[in-house]
Amino acid sequence: MKSIRTVIPRFFNFERRFPRLRKTVWKGLYGFLAWRFPTQEWFFMNYGYAYANPEEQPELLPEDEKNSYFIHLYAQTLQPVELAHQDILEVGSGRGGGSEWIARTQNVKSMTSVDLSSNAISLCQKNHKLPNLTFKQGDAEKLPFPDHAFDIVLNIESSHHYPSMPTFLQEVKRVLKPGGYFCLADYRDLPEVEDFKQHLDASGLERLQLIDITDNVIKALDLTNDVKQNMIERQVPRFLLDAFKTFAAVKDTEVYNRFVDGRLIYLSTLLRKNKEEVE
Repeated sequence: MKSIRTVIPRFFNFERRFPRLRKTVWKGLYGFLAWRFPTQEWFFMNYGYAYANPEEQPELLPEDEKNSYFIHLYAQTLQPVELAHQDILEVGSGRGGGSEWIARTQNVKSMTSVDLSSNAISLCQKNHKLPNLTFKQGDAEKLPFPDHAFDIVLNIESSHHYPSMPTFLQEVKRVLKPGGYFCLADYRDLPEVEDFKQHLDASGLERLQLIDITDNVIKALDLTNDVKQNMIERQVPRFLLDAFKTFAAVKDTEVYNRFVDGRLIYLSTLLRKNKEEVE
């Protein structure tokens, strides 16, 4: 039997070759994770961000310190925009920790979060209950919201799963209010970075910022490695250990090594919709 260490790289190659299957594959995976692992230890699924200068770190509440690096990725991505009193949409809610943190701590008017997996949405609705926070099942390429509904759209480490980035970007543009912002943090294989930039520039949204944060993400992976590895070893059946460690980018796994040797690039991006634009 082939080792799962051999199967995982083949999975990544398969996903790149057949992008139209991504939606089905990842919907099933995230649905399984929400169903099989409902633990409240695990509310964040991103790889995290470690500030090069600790003085730049946002001050967190004591209850949020245990998730500081995962929250820092949200804070870094949203840093250029004003959140208070805004209507915000997160596309790709995962297990809901990021949306819950924004709704609870950033004085937003409303925080809406959408995910393709109905199991993930059910988990979020069960675990995160705030008056200004809503979770809704929906497709990133066909968002279930009216035109001009949100001041800010946020997407953290999710867009690389979408079959069509241009379709997603047009949906973002549609649901943004004129003058609204799109904040995106995600990674791409090195050969895909130029296509990613071209998709952004062809979206009709103005690109205000695009920075490489790969080093900050690697540092966060290093700093959270032992905690993630211990949790995986406590929660996950032995036959799935390698797969989960790779998924979490634990040290010396395929995903971690691709970041370290430059095959994966992590980018943080800010775009804005024209204030005068009415569709």
